[in-house]
Amino acid sequence: MGRRGDLRAYEHGYRIGPTGHAEPTLAEDVRSHRGVMIMHSLATKNPEELEQFQKRATARFAPEFLRAALQRLSKLHGEDELDKFERAMIELVEGQSEEEADFSVLKEFAIEQLYQVIREAKESPDTKQRLEDIAKRRTSGRSEEARTLEEQLQSGLEDSFPASDPPAVVSSTISGAREKHKQ
Repeated sequence: MGRRGDLRAYEHGYRIGPTGHAEPTLAEDVRSHRGVMIMHSLATKNPEELEQFQKRATARFAPEFLRAALQRLSKLHGEDELDKFERAMIELVEGQSEEEADFSVLKEFAIEQLYQVIREAKESPDTKQRLEDIAKRRTSGRSEEARTLEEQLQSGLEDSFPASDPPAVVSSTISGAREKHKQ
């Protein structure tokens, strides 16, 4: 396998062993061992405890996942995609209905959180900026032919030559009052 294949395998948690086959890297070995330990730990919990862990994990990490995903979306596609995502998520939340007490308050709170993370993503310096609509800036009646544009540019340059402002003259003398000489 070539160097490129070696790198690709390493990125996926494997290295190319002496036999030429993919073997887990030390990091992958640690991840696998950790996963086994976590699964063993979860197996000792009762269903109610597992549900509580799931709710806590969701409450703790879901907002961070959303923030990171929106940062990437804004970096790759800009504010337009963030706006589309916002509208879709509001429709999703508004479309939910449950008989639970205070469910409408829960929905309002969720929408407010959505607005906050969208705002943060839009304010990120990495957000892809919208391109200006050049058609709005074009002068009406302006030609689109390259030859005509070149002639107009040449004419404009000739009309402005020589420049209207002459070069500045620099003097090395210092202005001010003369010194009085003692006699």
